[in-house]
Amino acid sequence: MEIIKQGEKGEKRRTIPGLAHDTKLIIERLRKVSPGEEILYAEINTVVGRNVQNGARANLSSARRVVEREHQIVFGVVFGKGLRRLLNHEIPYVADQALARVGRLARRSGRTIDAVDFESLTENDRVAHNARKGVLAVLAHGARAATVKRIEGAVANASGKLLPEVKVIAEFYKS
Repeated sequence: MEIIKQGEKGEKRRTIPGLAHDTKLIIERLRKVSPGEEILYAEINTVVGRNVQNGARANLSSARRVVEREHQIVFGVVFGKGLRRLLNHEIPYVADQALARVGRLARRSGRTIDAVDFESLTENDRVAHNARKGVLAVLAHGARAATVKRIEGAVANASGKLLPEVKVIAEFYKS
């Protein structure tokens, strides 16, 4: 069921009113999991009476996003078994998987756009190509483990405080 609402700037937005009942049941169960504890897919299946690895996967995904956003509870996947609530000190390292994916995608996309016949492009298209190629190169470089380690060193030198973006960018140029 969709409802179309008027957005802040006058645009029309499609929204789904509320969460599905099964999603709410999963949220209630996930909130009870202690840090470091695992919850098996089989147990979540019994909560909703459906298989969360297939038919009710969207409900599980929504529930994970809600408990993360509203309750600061983060789960990792135990492949083929279920979920594990991450300990507080494990949460920052979740970004490593995302960084690896961003780096791979940036490198692959860079190779893809290099397949263009550059000489036949218009000036505007050449500018667009080069701008996007540059951004992809920065993303690929920034996602490298060595770059992250160098930025960790800069953060450590700043007594562990969050660095301003401009200082993080400056670390990119030190390689």
